[in-house]
Amino acid sequence: MSDEKKKQCFIIGPIGNVGDELHDEAFRRPELIFEPAARANGLVPKRADQDNRPGSITDQLISDIVESDVVIVDLWPVCD
Repeated sequence: MSDEKKKQCFIIGPIGNVGDELHDEAFRRPELIFEPAARANGLVPKRADQDNRPGSITDQLISDIVESDVVIVDLWPVCD
């Protein structure tokens, strides 16, 4: 099955400054947890930081949220 026919999973998480704990964790969690879980369930994972389309970031985020079949929102460390 091609990626175009598979359901999309959009992953949203925190972003920090390069080298700080938030930034490092923000990149590890999707790669180690969310993306493999999405793939294991037949979903194509996508993160905003992997999107190289030109244009408004806000418009792209809204579009990805609305058009995705599943959206994972990682609220760490907001929920600490």
